[in-house]
Amino acid sequence: MGSEKTSNYLFMLSGLLDAVKVLGIMWVYELFWADNFGRLSFNIDLIGAFGALLTPWLMAYLQKSRESAAQAYIIVLIYLLILSGVVGSAYWILANYLLAGGLDSIEDFNVFIALRALSLIVITLTTLNYSVLAQAGHGLYIFLFQLCAVSATLGLYYIFSDYGLYSSLVYVGVVLLLLELAIMKMTFNMAKKHLGITRFWRRVLEFKYLNEFKGYSRIVFPETGTVLSVVACTFLISSSAYITLQEHYEFYRLPLAFMTASWIVASKVTTLLVSFSKTDAVAFSMQNYMYTIRYTWYIPVLLLLIYVALFYQRLNYLICINVVVAMLYFPAMAAVIAMGGSLRVQNRNALLLKANLAMLCFYFIPVVALIYLRFIGAGGLIHAIGVSYLVRIMVINWLGIRELRRDGALI
Repeated sequence: MGSEKTSNYLFMLSGLLDAVKVLGIMWVYELFWADNFGRLSFNIDLIGAFGALLTPWLMAYLQKSRESAAQAYIIVLIYLLILSGVVGSAYWILANYLLAGGLDSIEDFNVFIALRALSLIVITLTTLNYSVLAQAGHGLYIFLFQLCAVSATLGLYYIFSDYGLYSSLVYVGVVLLLLELAIMKMTFNMAKKHLGITRFWRRVLEFKYLNEFKGYSRIVFPETGTVLSVVACTFLISSSAYITLQEHYEFYRLPLAFMTASWIVASKVTTLLVSFSKTDAVAFSMQNYMYTIRYTWYIPVLLLLIYVALFYQRLNYLICINVVVAMLYFPAMAAVIAMGGSLRVQNRNALLLKANLAMLCFYFIPVVALIYLRFIGAGGLIHAIGVSYLVRIMVINWLGIRELRRDGALI
């Protein structure tokens, strides 16, 4: 029991390393490419949005692995190989259209985008392997792999900065891709060993994937809709802020980065919840909420310490206040994550889709309109996003109660 808890903590700390990587890259961008900070930081949102489009298949693995982990892994891996190529290509096209033009101060930025598109594919496959290792209780291995990746990433961005050895991001992209390929290969071998998969490619050819697709589509389709609605919300908020705030964009961008980083780390609890928690008939499970809090309560504290360490020489009072405010919404964020885990265990993915579509149409689109009309400024945006967690909790509960009454579970 103790070793399992240690593994879970290490798995969560590996997520914190992901957050450190995002924040550290932003620090290097601001330090060395200050003139292009907005566009480069917006690219983090862009690649994150496209990467999120592949997460429904990772969720499909987690849910179907409760039946047969080896079979679910092979099926999801093959679909991810195909779909990640499509998503990576779409990211490359859109990033070139939105960001590559006008960045004369950075060499071959369009080549860097192409390299990040390839990395998107590799990282997605590695994340699937991490899910297998987390289920196997190998949190230490995940943490060490992530530590290696984050250290190398931050080191490379710093070394190949304008004040380092070279002035091009292309060198960063090439070396990172090679490192990510090496990690993917190692985690792939470990995942196969844990799942007991021998003669891998023979097993791959045995499956009739079209016959299997129906069972997976019941998870993937609503999860894809959920992801698209969340991505749309994030993209609308980020793009509207980028366009309208201009010189005040930094007051919004850094606090948002901390909210995003918190979500990246805390959402890893979903992997543990879906893998190990018991089925419950309710949308909100206090047991799952306390489980989420147990493994994530330290995240806001550590992120604040990271913020001070990275930006202490240029601390801005207003940005500091916004960062602290963003962290105060963390308990509500944890509740949303716990509810999502509870519903996925019950295969009620469609309810999450309804909730997120409602949030997009009746909350975020009006908020974006208020941003364009300049009724909401940089500081107000943090509250708008924080309050959205509270609204989402109410919407999910309301839809869950309606569904239970319709099915006769509540009288």
